Amino acid sequence: MKLLKHEFSIDSQWDGRSLAAGLKVFEAPTGSGGTTGMKSACAAMGSLKSKLVGPALCTEAVRLTFQTASTTWLLTHDRRNDEVEFVDQATGEKFDRRVRPEGGQESAGAHMVGLMGVPAEETARGCVTFDALWRLLHLNQVDAMTNVYGGAASNWDHKVTLEIALGLVDGAAARLKARSAQLTAELRTAQSRLKTLREKRRADGLATTLELDVRERELRSELSRLQAAGERLRTELNDVRTVAAQRQKEVVEAETREEAAIARAQAAGGALAPLSQALGAARARAEEADKRLVEVTGCPECGQALPHRSDPDACRTCGQDAKRQDRLAQLRDGAEAARHAAEAAERAMNQGKETARVAVTEQQEARRDVRHARSRIEAYRAEHESPKNAELGEIGAREREKRAELSAIDELRRELRDIEQLDQRVEQLSKAAAEAQGRWEAAEGESLLRRERVAKQLTQIFAPILMGMTDEVRSAEIDAASFTPRVNDQEVKDLVHCAGLVVLVNVALHLTLFTAARTVPGVRLPAFQWFDSPLDGLGGGPEGDRNARAAMRAIAEAAAAAGEYGQIILTTPHPFPDGVAVPGIRTTVLDPHTRLYIPHLKKLTAP
Repeated sequence: MKLLKHEFSIDSQWDGRSLAAGLKVFEAPTGSGGTTGMKSACAAMGSLKSKLVGPALCTEAVRLTFQTASTTWLLTHDRRNDEVEFVDQATGEKFDRRVRPEGGQESAGAHMVGLMGVPAEETARGCVTFDALWRLLHLNQVDAMTNVYGGAASNWDHKVTLEIALGLVDGAAARLKARSAQLTAELRTAQSRLKTLREKRRADGLATTLELDVRERELRSELSRLQAAGERLRTELNDVRTVAAQRQKEVVEAETREEAAIARAQAAGGALAPLSQALGAARARAEEADKRLVEVTGCPECGQALPHRSDPDACRTCGQDAKRQDRLAQLRDGAEAARHAAEAAERAMNQGKETARVAVTEQQEARRDVRHARSRIEAYRAEHESPKNAELGEIGAREREKRAELSAIDELRRELRDIEQLDQRVEQLSKAAAEAQGRWEAAEGESLLRRERVAKQLTQIFAPILMGMTDEVRSAEIDAASFTPRVNDQEVKDLVHCAGLVVLVNVALHLTLFTAARTVPGVRLPAFQWFDSPLDGLGGGPEGDRNARAAMRAIAEAAAAAGEYGQIILTTPHPFPDGVAVPGIRTTVLDPHTRLYIPHLKKLTAP
C-alpha cells in the first residue's frame, strides 16, 4: 500500500500534500501540523480512536489517494456524516461505509483492513481491527518513548491482529485458539463461583433440601398463627377506636360548651363597665340634688339653720316665707327621683355582677368538663388501645422475622440450585474446554513452528537494524511468545530509564515489520510505515543528535531496500543527514507560521 495524495476540504475548497514517494520526509517543527495530518489520515481510513482537535476541526472532508497491488483507490471521509466513500479509480466501483455502522454492517475500518490485504477475522476473544493494525504501521512520539505497540500488547484485538498480520495463524486457527481461551476463562470463572458458593454453604451449616422443607413448613405455620392473631387484634382495635372516636366527640362537645361559656363570661364582664358608669352618674346626680336642697333650707345670708317661727303663714321648718315652698317641693321631688335612679342603677349593677359571676362559674364548670372528658379518653386509650397497639407491633416484628427466615431459606434454595447448575456448567465447560483445547493443540503444532520460524526471521532483521543505530545493545531478539523485543536480555518495559534507547528499539521494531512485509513469506502486513516525530524523544545534545542521525539513516536504508515496493512517511524536526542517498526521496519543509501541513488552513481561518 502507498499513499499518493492527502487533501482537505475547507469552505468547499480542496488542497493538500503529495505523498507519492518511497520515502516522504516532512521537516516539520512543532506546530506545523504533521501530527494533525497523520491523525486525519488515520480517521479517514476508519479509525474509531483518532480524533482531530484544534483548527483542523474546520475541515469538512478529508480525501486520500492510495495505491494497492492491484488498483488505485480514492477515499473520501465526510466528517459531518462520519462516512467514508471508497472509489476504485480503475473501474469506478464505489463503496460507502460508515465509521460506526449499525445493524452488523461492515465498517469503514474493516473495509480498509481488507484493502490492505489483511483478513478482517473475528474470534470469540478479539477481532482484526483497523486501529489494532494501525498500531503496527505507525509510530508517534508518545508511543516511541513508552512501550512497544503503544502499550497494547495485552489487548486481545492486538493479539489477534498481530497473529493474523504476521501469518502466524489463519482464521480457522485463530478462532480455535480464541475459543479455547474463552472456554478456559469461562471454566475458571465458573469454578471460582462454585467454590465461593460451596464455602458459603458450609458457613451456613450445609442444610439439605429436606431440612429446608421442614423448616419452611414450621415457619409458614407460625406465620399463619401470627397473621390470625394480628387480624384478631386489628378487629378489636377497630372496636376500641370506635369507642374512642365517640369519646372524642364528647371532648369536642365539652370544648364547644367551654368556648360558649367563655364568650358569655366575656360579654357579662364587658356589660359591667357601662353599668358602673351609669351608677356613678346616678349617685353624682343624687348628691347634687341633696346639696341643692340643703342650700334652700338654710339662711339665705349665712346658710345656717333658721329658728322656728310661730307665724302661721311661715314655713314650719325654717320659719321662712311660705312663697318659697313650691320651689322647695320641686327640689325635694328632684332629690327623691335622683335617689330612686341611683338605687335602680345600683340594682342593675348588682344584677350585672351576678350575671358575670354565674357566667364565670359556668366557664369553670365547662373547663372542668373538658378536662374530665380528655382524661377519660386518655385513660381509655392507655387501658385499651395502647396495649393492643404494642401487642400488634410485637406480632408484626415476629412476622417480619419469620418472613426474613423464609427469604433466607429461599436464598439457600437458590444457592443449592446455583450449585447444582454450576456443577453441570463446570462439567459442560470442562468437556467443551478440553475438546477445544484438543482441537487447538492439533493445530498448534504447526502454529508453534511457524511462530518460532517467523520470530527467528524477525530477529535476523531486527538485531542488525538496532545494533547499527547504537553500540549500547549487546543482544537483541524478537520473543516468539509475545513478538515483542528483548534487548540485552531485558524487556522494553525494563529499559524505561533509557528513554533514548526505548525510542531506537521502537524505530527498529517498526522498520523490522516494514522489511518483513516484503521479505518474510506469509506476512500479510502492507510494506508501509508512518513515523510521526518519534525521534523527538531522543533528547538533545551530541548523543541525541547522533542517535537521531542513526535512526534516520536506518529509515533511509530500509526505504532504499524496499524501493517501489514500500513506503515510509517521516515527520521530524531534524534535517535529513547529508550523505544518505535514497532513490525517490522527497522532502517537504513545513513551518508553523507560513507553511502548514494543511496548506490552506491558516489562509482561510486567519482573522
